[in-house]
Amino acid sequence: MSAPATVPGVSAVPESLVIVTGLSGSGKSGVNKCLEDMGYFCVDNLPLELVEPLLDRVTAKRVGIILDVRNPDFAARFPEILGRVRARAPATRLLFLDASEESLIRRFSETRRPHPLAGKVSLLEALRREREMLELMPERPVALSDARQPAPMDQLKDGRQDQRGGRNQQHPGLRLRSHVAERLALPRPTPGEHRGSEHE
Repeated sequence: MSAPATVPGVSAVPESLVIVTGLSGSGKSGVNKCLEDMGYFCVDNLPLELVEPLLDRVTAKRVGIILDVRNPDFAARFPEILGRVRARAPATRLLFLDASEESLIRRFSETRRPHPLAGKVSLLEALRREREMLELMPERPVALSDARQPAPMDQLKDGRQDQRGGRNQQHPGLRLRSHVAERLALPRPTPGEHRGSEHE
């Protein structure tokens, strides 16, 4: 979570509200960092029951919220909450992050972190259950996928090469921010917005 930007008793609608969801391991943390670099006050893994109370108190003009199946019964509860949020902020943007099974399995193997739905089932079964759950959401969000391009997590890693075999001169963090901005019709970030923390 970025620095606090809330005031007790204040009810306002952010000028820009982005809700990010999608498959576990698809790069939501990376997109969260991108939104913060673009001036958004971001909250990752916010309990669903706190989404509306947050909007009652937040004073930031740009707000990003990361929500996924770490919330119990997420697929069943989220559409109703999203409907109420849209009634307050009609311009709310919903971004869904996707990735191939191969990419997701590789990422979980690299990080050795358990899938939220794993329990006693295999990683592959957990990933497929999650996809099935999220496909039941009635609204079709803006999608960011690795079907034709590197997934968000991959885009954060340096070392990409251009078509001539040389190093890509645009920083990977800026490339991802530009891609997120394009998909959500947000103002495109400029090189001046690049932050030193991305070198870490």
